[in-house]
Amino acid sequence: PANLLATTEHNASIRVDLSYNFINGAVPEELHSFNRLNIDLVGNQIDDLPEVLCRKLDWMDGVVRFVNEAERCDAILCPPGSSSPYGRVMNTADSSCKKCPYDDQAPYFGSLACLDRAEASERDILSDFYLKTNGRNWIYADNWFTVKHVCSWAGVKCDERLSVTAISLENNGLQSEPTDDILLRLSELPNLQVRDAGSCS
Repeated sequence: PANLLATTEHNASIRVDLSYNFINGAVPEELHSFNRLNIDLVGNQIDDLPEVLCRKLDWMDGVVRFVNEAERCDAILCPPGSSSPYGRVMNTADSSCKKCPYDDQAPYFGSLACLDRAEASERDILSDFYLKTNGRNWIYADNWFTVKHVCSWAGVKCDERLSVTAISLENNGLQSEPTDDILLRLSELPNLQVRDAGSCS
């Protein structure tokens, strides 16, 4: 939120770990008022990193200052279409953000790896299903809408090629019946054989 750290001293050295926290949307531009912020945002679904934040040279323990000027944002989060084992550039030789063969293999800022193209498509379909059926209020939503492989998402079964074959969410507190457009999207999963969304709460 825009008021994140609102009561914190702007010149203090601040560490915030929001990694793997189901965050989507933009990093709040208001954070530019902090001078020495180390904020870990990797593993979320962030789609915008305001340029003004990339000019904060003392951010990320000063790493922003020491990378090439054209890549300063990479010290906060790798851009979409690229990845790093850390989701950003750090003070290690193996941390640079490397371009993925296809942009959809790393659709968000802060990707840790380039997804397989088939996995990227399946992840997109299942994420859409999660959002449109109020997944945050499901009873069992382990790993859903995270960077973990879709085969580890609660109720999702995969074959030996790690492709989705079944979705079982019976009695899981879905807040709305899947609409025709959601069911059509699920039908795009190439190896889906069983779909049981159960009844709504």
